[in-house]
Amino acid sequence: MSHIQNFTREASRLILASLLLSLSVSLSSDFSAPVTVTNRTPLYLHLSINDNTFTYISPHTSIRTEVQTASVIIEAIYSPGQNASGAFSRSYPTSVTTTVENGGTTCNDNRNYCTSTMESTSTTTPLPVLVEIFADSLR
Repeated sequence: MSHIQNFTREASRLILASLLLSLSVSLSSDFSAPVTVTNRTPLYLHLSINDNTFTYISPHTSIRTEVQTASVIIEAIYSPGQNASGAFSRSYPTSVTTTVENGGTTCNDNRNYCTSTMESTSTTTPLPVLVEIFADSLR
């Protein structure tokens, strides 16, 4: 085999390895973000936080939970039996991801060539979500 074929094969392996490393780093974001929702209305609320339901939340009470998703959807309605109507629905981000790329050069003295490599490191930081629901928020 010629040196060009060896170089091409090794370069392909290095590129594939660096892409797989980059992908695995970006997908391995294990985190838990705190979410707090406070009922600032004078009435009881039903809350939904990413499909978790909390019923009859009394006025000025907070619900605290954690989510493991990149965003959270918070929904609220007045609890039944209070002669009030209105709905609240919003999505909030629960994390920020920072990616740093570090480059380097690897040389092979036996084959007289060098290759450049890029390595990505990603860090996911949870963002606390604090939401206060007021009467004018429910429309």
